[in-house]
Amino acid sequence: MNDCEMFDHVYNVLENSSEPFFAQITTLSNHVAKESIYPTQNQTPPTKGSGKYIKYTEGIYYTDYAVSQFIEKILNSDLAEDTIVIAMGDHGLWLFPDNVKEPMEKLEIMFRVPLCIWGPEDIITPGHDGTLGSQVDLSPTLMDYLNIKHKNTFLGQSLLNQDIPANERYVVTLLGSIPHIRVGDTFSLSKSRLD
Repeated sequence: MNDCEMFDHVYNVLENSSEPFFAQITTLSNHVAKESIYPTQNQTPPTKGSGKYIKYTEGIYYTDYAVSQFIEKILNSDLAEDTIVIAMGDHGLWLFPDNVKEPMEKLEIMFRVPLCIWGPEDIITPGHDGTLGSQVDLSPTLMDYLNIKHKNTFLGQSLLNQDIPANERYVVTLLGSIPHIRVGDTFSLSKSRLD
């Protein structure tokens, strides 16, 4: 199912759901970039790179478009009053602009993805934060936003907790089955595999 169709379906489900609810949506349109023709293809900002990389940017642009249409529907509905929307990716593709050559720079680009949290202004203060984090930090962060103070066993750390020094924040990712850790601006790449 393409992203626009999926978000239309999800919106209809959410609009008719009892509150409170939790919904998780996974987009897939940009996972088949080499085969897809996107309706927003001609609107994608021009870029240089391989044919696969250009198709990848078209897929990302299309997903951004679909998400923006979904948010617009929420804004124009009763859901806007008490809905928090979190958008994030798990990784990019191993495709890069022509000027990116260094393996560590490629690794950083591969796993540096945005986390966008949108909601009513009495819950979410508009702004930009460059705090280092990863997917394991999402649940503790959401608990903080919702003011849930129970003990938990999450591995991650709330991105709202400003008491954690930068040199104690970490991101763990995998390149294939090889672990990669970033703490602050320091990187390490293990030579051992996890299989």
